[in-house]
Amino acid sequence: RARRDLESAADVHAARPRLVLFVAAAAVLIISGAISSISGIEYATHYRFSRVELELLSLGIVGSSLTPAVLWVLHVRRRVWESSSRVLALLGQVRAAVIAGISAYGLGLLALHVIDDFAVRLHERVPALGVAWPGWSLLLPIMALNAALTVVWYRRLATIRSGWRRRLSLTVATSVGLVVFIALVLGGFCWQHGLG
Repeated sequence: RARRDLESAADVHAARPRLVLFVAAAAVLIISGAISSISGIEYATHYRFSRVELELLSLGIVGSSLTPAVLWVLHVRRRVWESSSRVLALLGQVRAAVIAGISAYGLGLLALHVIDDFAVRLHERVPALGVAWPGWSLLLPIMALNAALTVVWYRRLATIRSGWRRRLSLTVATSVGLVVFIALVLGGFCWQHGLG
């Protein structure tokens, strides 16, 4: 039990620096995902941005991300920062969202490579998904955001005490996240091959 108490004290002590680290990682991922989706937007709109427009878009993305980030940091500082239990709860949510987003993006990209580089060569009927296709640079960040939001929603619903309400809520959250993910994959496939 003493060991558990020491580990718990260490977790509380490290919670604030870890929260700062994961919030910074989340901000970098959101900004990077938004900037990387520009080529997908160009592909969807059939418009190629000039260098000046790209610079302005990048600055706009960073600038428009700063305002809600600063407001959220002020909120956390006022309402969460002084309470170790609230910091630990928020750290759990932010960490889970960051890991889910990175995992969804990475696994999606890996799946595209496996299909294009391996499955297509084994079976002629498997269509190439075109890992270099610009549409994926728009869809993959949306898939990552969907995974992150689903995990946050799931974790919040997991605090419901009532048994059947909790199970129903968690089932709905998981189902909605999966439906959106599948819709994005199928929509990307249809968009790429000009179907529908």
